[in-house]
Amino acid sequence: MGLEDRVKQGVDRRKHQRCDMDDARAVYCTGVFAFIKLGKSQAGVYDLSESGVCIQTEARLKPGTKVRVEIAIKKPKELFEAYGIVRRSVESPRDRKIYTGIEFVDLDTPTRSKLRSMCEYFNSGTYKNLRKEKNNDPLGSLEY
Repeated sequence: MGLEDRVKQGVDRRKHQRCDMDDARAVYCTGVFAFIKLGKSQAGVYDLSESGVCIQTEARLKPGTKVRVEIAIKKPKELFEAYGIVRRSVESPRDRKIYTGIEFVDLDTPTRSKLRSMCEYFNSGTYKNLRKEKNNDPLGSLEY
């Protein structure tokens, strides 16, 4: 079964719990540029885990490509940088957007723990109820 077939069938090969990210953005650069911090591109963050991130890119990235990614999360206000390797980059048959999965490499223990805690919170019933309330608030004024 090829990668695109697994994506279509919803096969999940992640080792760690992922969380959807509504209020996060990423900046990334690839190859040699990853190490000298040039050639940055912006991307939306689709989901995040302690071991990697899935971002929406404008073009497919070749698996094995080295990447440096900066992820900014609006609430809680967090910014972190990580190096990783592209594991997959596929175009969704549903929305025709390109989703690129990046596995973090050598992420330090405190950052990994923070990401684990954030995902636990974002996947909690408490957070989901707050999101539901905010989405039902016609003025969008609910702070969380």
